Amino acid sequence: QLAKITNNRFTPFIGSLVSAAGYDAEYSLQTKSLKPPPSWDTVHVSIPTLTAHQPTELDFGAAGKGYAIDLMQAELFALSINTALINAGGDIVHMAKDSNQLLRVGLEHPLNNQQVIGTVALQNQSLCGSAGNRRAWGNFHHIIDPTTLASPKHIVATWVIADSALLADALATCLFLVEPKQLLQYFNFNYIIVYANQSIEYSTSNKIELF
Repeated sequence: QLAKITNNRFTPFIGSLVSAAGYDAEYSLQTKSLKPPPSWDTVHVSIPTLTAHQPTELDFGAAGKGYAIDLMQAELFALSINTALINAGGDIVHMAKDSNQLLRVGLEHPLNNQQVIGTVALQNQSLCGSAGNRRAWGNFHHIIDPTTLASPKHIVATWVIADSALLADALATCLFLVEPKQLLQYFNFNYIIVYANQSIEYSTSNKIELF
């Protein structure tokens, strides 16, 4: 669905392009010949089976951690544990049996990890972020736009609050590639975007407080 909404700028087939840019299995950080990733036409999906018609390098990093957190949350619910905090490297799920219990989370300054630029109040929701200052090398960081074969540099950080970590994780990446309004037509979420000029765009919400 996100691939369609973003005109395939968000795609699991980005793996071949990320590897060619240098973020390969050996972490060579050496750029090779860059070319657009394969299209969905190169695979056939019949859930739960995916059949590739040519060698294909898949990369689920843009949503995989969020999905893993959701699976962990489901395990906790199965154990009748409904008050917990799951924090996987800053991607967070807040679970509270008390509907009045809030978790206030600081938003790390993308250019200074000793500061926060604001806070988000979570209540039985997920918060996921993405930043270009992590996993960066040469002219690239871990997000690469398949239409330009380059990492977006106009944005330095994004955060998304959503009901699932899978959605929050995926949308935090999508915001580097498309405008928020393009995604808000299909999904209910709140967001913060920090641009390279240090201006900030964010959704109107009492969950978000910026300093």
